[in-house]
Amino acid sequence: MKLQIPTSQHAAAKDFLSLSDGSMKDLLETLKKAPPALNVSSLADYVNKKTKIGADKSKRIIEMLASLYINRDTSVTIPEFVKAFRLAAEEEGFAPASKNWESIEQHLSQILSLDTPLEVTSKAFDLMTEHNSVFLNARVLTDLRPVFASDPSDPPLAMALCHILKIHYHEGSLHKEFFVALDGNDVQQMQDVFQRAARKEAGLKKWAKKLKMPLICVES
Repeated sequence: MKLQIPTSQHAAAKDFLSLSDGSMKDLLETLKKAPPALNVSSLADYVNKKTKIGADKSKRIIEMLASLYINRDTSVTIPEFVKAFRLAAEEEGFAPASKNWESIEQHLSQILSLDTPLEVTSKAFDLMTEHNSVFLNARVLTDLRPVFASDPSDPPLAMALCHILKIHYHEGSLHKEFFVALDGNDVQQMQDVFQRAARKEAGLKKWAKKLKMPLICVES
């Protein structure tokens, strides 16, 4: 197979190939012990804390490794895929600082063979964002609206209290928003719905802890 390293990942490929044999071993052992993470940034932070690779370099390398993992054709064996990576790197003029391609290939093969955390991280993020619309933030606008008599020059007869729910969300690559009118009963109903969701989440967390199952979720 033929593999091409995107221009956006050239720096990451150079960073990876610049790692010493010791740093490569540290990266491999760290990834073996890394807990499941929701996104690449969280995994990169963990690697940065456990190794001496550095924050920026760790982030670029983990992003590249996750991309390689996700885009690997499963009909191609890992050794074949790693060979394709080497050929692609050589075409770009990249070479290991150690000049030892065999060591690089061995370590990369071992990293891509890990079921976790790269697989869990890549799949978890896809699962949690694989929706037509993804929530960004919300705001409730509350105001009083005057109720006038037949002659609008007279003082209002009463005031109507209104709530407007404004929701920002992503739809594909687009940033959108919509508005929904609410009354007091609607606000109470939404509070009940979200409280029930919070209780569900708490219950599932207890269940996962009891089963000693890693739980991936967004914490505040």
